[in-house]
Amino acid sequence: MRAFFSFLFMAVLLLLLTIKFGYEFGYNDQVELLPYSYYLAHQQFYTHDFFIQGLHASLPNERTVMASVLLPFIDNIAWWNIVFHIATSLLLFAGLLRLATLLSGSLFIAMLAVAISLVVLNDYGIGNNEVWTASFQASNLAAAIIVWCFYFYAKQYNTIAFLLLAVASIIQPLEGLNVFFGMVAFSLYNWRKTKQIQPKVVFAIALYLLTAGVFMLLLFMAKSNAQSSINSTDLFSVLFLFRHPHHFIFSEFPIHKIAATFLLGMAAATLFFHQYTQLSFWIVLGLVGILLYALFTDVLHFIPVANFQFYKVAQWIKFFGVVAMAKWLHSFLVVRFSERRLAALGVTAFLVILAFAFKNINSKQALFWHGDADMVAICKQIEIETPVQAVFIQPFENTELKWFGKRSSYVEFKANVRNKQFVGEWYRRLQEVYGITANDGVKGFALQQKANYNFSHLNLQQLQHLKQEGVTHLLTFSSVKIDSLQPILQNNSYAVYQL
Repeated sequence: MRAFFSFLFMAVLLLLLTIKFGYEFGYNDQVELLPYSYYLAHQQFYTHDFFIQGLHASLPNERTVMASVLLPFIDNIAWWNIVFHIATSLLLFAGLLRLATLLSGSLFIAMLAVAISLVVLNDYGIGNNEVWTASFQASNLAAAIIVWCFYFYAKQYNTIAFLLLAVASIIQPLEGLNVFFGMVAFSLYNWRKTKQIQPKVVFAIALYLLTAGVFMLLLFMAKSNAQSSINSTDLFSVLFLFRHPHHFIFSEFPIHKIAATFLLGMAAATLFFHQYTQLSFWIVLGLVGILLYALFTDVLHFIPVANFQFYKVAQWIKFFGVVAMAKWLHSFLVVRFSERRLAALGVTAFLVILAFAFKNINSKQALFWHGDADMVAICKQIEIETPVQAVFIQPFENTELKWFGKRSSYVEFKANVRNKQFVGEWYRRLQEVYGITANDGVKGFALQQKANYNFSHLNLQQLQHLKQEGVTHLLTFSSVKIDSLQPILQNNSYAVYQL
């Protein structure tokens, strides 16, 4: 019966999350994964795509493993993606439930904590990091494995914990590596305190280093020989301040998210200290690490440290904090209320969570799919009506073209190459197509309005220059009219011109 209720809870939770956040396939974050996997299977595609060719210039790269895992399924990925998304979500939910039950001692508290963390406080982590998102990608699969790593770590089964962490780190290096730092730091502290080295812990750490550590060394070596196209000051400005402030810059995070992370983290570290000391220390080290990382990134602009994106630990700190608070609240209420009133409070809490699940639902969107239907439709036409070697420029926020259109992009804002060899050229192309710079008053995706205005007003002379650069087609808004050119494809929202 316990297993049945757990599975029913997980199924309802996935349904609520899908209603609230939708289901993403072929766009948004998948723009960096699915097309690359397709390219590995069919290399006649994307031959002039700036992102994919830049990514593939260093092997292995951060997408190699996940793209290779998807290779056997890529030609039928639309259906397999649903299977993988559901399976990964359920694996994550099962791990969160098991971990929360271990920490709280109650399946009911665990269910409440998991629901609050994923539904109510989703998108409350700093750095735009969440353990569950609406699309299947490397970080989601890694998180679904890491939660089981934490479960075994809390039980002090260190060999299993580090082995799972190694697998997660190979799938998504930063997701696993930042968790590893905290675990190793605690081990070093414990050895110094007790004056005893635990052979099993040494073996577990060595196992990680000989697997995930070797893989990450290969990643580093693949990029270390690349010559940077811009100096380190401009590199930091372009990659961290201009493109990724929502992931890397502490001062850009909303104050209420920072406060929630630290308050929940301190609550978890305090309440778990006596029973789960090892986990409690990891949380403390995570909070200290966040502050140190902010110093090296925001103040010192030290790229070797900034690259680690240490804010990824915040998603786990938030979850542990919610579990700790739910456990404390239950212990506070259980001595003051009867079982009947406690049950009523529990039902009320779940109804509030249900209300959050349906909050801000756009009735004009499909219930489970929140994408741009007109954009997907014209991209599917592009795949049929344009040559495989076509090179496009497209609206600033567009991510649908690469997968649904199977065509190369001259440059994109979302899919950007982290390899320092290509950052300067990527930035130059952005200025050329969208007229935006790192000196603009706004950063990141807040640039969309200005970028699309400039993109929509590209004149014939600018388009001819882009044609000389290799651009063959323009995907733009249907309201845009270009002198002497007629659209070759068009629908209610978008049009395609051949240059």
